[in-house]
Amino acid sequence: MADGLTRRTLIAAATALAAIPGRALALGLPAGPDVVDAFASMPAIREGRGPGTLHILFASWCPVSPMLYRETRGILDRLTLRWIPMSGGQPEGKESAEILLRNMDPALVPSAFLPLQPLGASMATPLCDRQDAMVASLLEPLLIRDTSRPLATPTLAYRLTDGRARVIPAGVSLDQLRQIAALSS
Repeated sequence: MADGLTRRTLIAAATALAAIPGRALALGLPAGPDVVDAFASMPAIREGRGPGTLHILFASWCPVSPMLYRETRGILDRLTLRWIPMSGGQPEGKESAEILLRNMDPALVPSAFLPLQPLGASMATPLCDRQDAMVASLLEPLLIRDTSRPLATPTLAYRLTDGRARVIPAGVSLDQLRQIAALSS
């Protein structure tokens, strides 16, 4: 450590910063701005009208995503959401992601949430295949680089008003969504 700077001093300083009135701590793991740029470059279903944007990468079969969707209903006036569907590596997720990507209609998002189930005859899924390839080649390496974690569903990303980026590899509550809305740009 630098001259006179000890671990104890760093912990005390971090604690003091967190205790400053009116200072909200950002939710999520720090990430490079290129991570949010990668999320922003992917096709997504857009809803909400807030000034900040929350990118939500999800798979239709994920059990957390429907709960996150329900929580987001209470924040649409304060946050813009970008729902980014993918198959999540499961054949069962391809058709619902394809339907969302073909239509780009926010009203269809809740109907996409399906449990894993045996497949019948399947439809062609070129848009989903392209989206999955973008996730694998563009997004996943950046997430691993910045979070040291594998890709999870859902994964959320947003930019703070000061330009810093955050990634959340999980769902969040309505209170946390409100905090993201207050902190995001």
